[in-house]
Amino acid sequence: MSNSRRSATWGFGGPEDTTALGLGALFAALIAVSLWSAAVASLAQFAGRPLGTPGSLLLVSGAASLAGLAGGALAYARYRGIDISLGRPRDGSWPVATATVVGPAAIAGGTALVANTVFGVPLSSLLNRFVNPEASMSVLAWVMGLPSVFLGVGLGVLFCALVPERARALVGAEDAPVVATLLVAFFWLLPMDAVGLRLSVGNAVEFTASLVFGVAFAMGVGILYRHAEGTDGSVTFDGEALERRHLAVLALALVGIVGVGTGLTTLGEIVVDALWVAAFGLAVLGYERTRSVWVPALAMVGFTLALDVVVYAEALAGLSGI
Repeated sequence: MSNSRRSATWGFGGPEDTTALGLGALFAALIAVSLWSAAVASLAQFAGRPLGTPGSLLLVSGAASLAGLAGGALAYARYRGIDISLGRPRDGSWPVATATVVGPAAIAGGTALVANTVFGVPLSSLLNRFVNPEASMSVLAWVMGLPSVFLGVGLGVLFCALVPERARALVGAEDAPVVATLLVAFFWLLPMDAVGLRLSVGNAVEFTASLVFGVAFAMGVGILYRHAEGTDGSVTFDGEALERRHLAVLALALVGIVGVGTGLTTLGEIVVDALWVAAFGLAVLGYERTRSVWVPALAMVGFTLALDVVVYAEALAGLSGI
């Protein structure tokens, strides 16, 4: 290794850093869209006070998910020149589109079946969600169904279309689903709510840590991706190719991973988060294979509605513990 190589600076900006910087900026954009969604939700909550509880809930959820998450994602895509495919699934991809739309809901139902029959634990307990089985269908539609539809669309557009589309430009179509799922999963595991961020004084430190470690994680994925070697499925790295700036980012990313991991304190949290990550992964893969934003959006709508149906079915069967 030459002396110039050994004395590399801490600064980013070289050609080898393009992927890391791009993924880091993408993760920061996710947090920015979440902030926008929280601001939209606050405005909608103020505007919806005269409507009463069900009406205001529907307005807030719709505004936060559609104008906040989906609208923020589309606005960012337009700003960065990212072409999110808004058309129907490409020719020959309809079987994949169907499997993608149905898959996350099937995973939710299968998980609930296993949890109840094998372990005797209702999924509603793991989700910490309960519903009155005597509630009318109209009330359930207003307080559960429609908000879940809105949330599914918002998450589908932001996490399962914008992220993989940007990742596609940085790492290529073949690796984009894996990289995008890693970023979405880490964001989901952070102690932040994508549609309910509240930047009070008490949450400021938590938010700052999430931003720093989240961006470091995304950049770390880019660094490892560009420095990975081997064609037989193994991953090895040339330590001498990693600059000081790379090692510093990887150290921050590792701290973030440890922090996220220690936050998963119960088996229930692990199961629920794994369920969401699996749904995101299927939706991301479906978007790449079909090139249509409607596929991941419908997949996430089906998933969120499936969770509602499971919670309601367990309540009807007297399994939810209320």
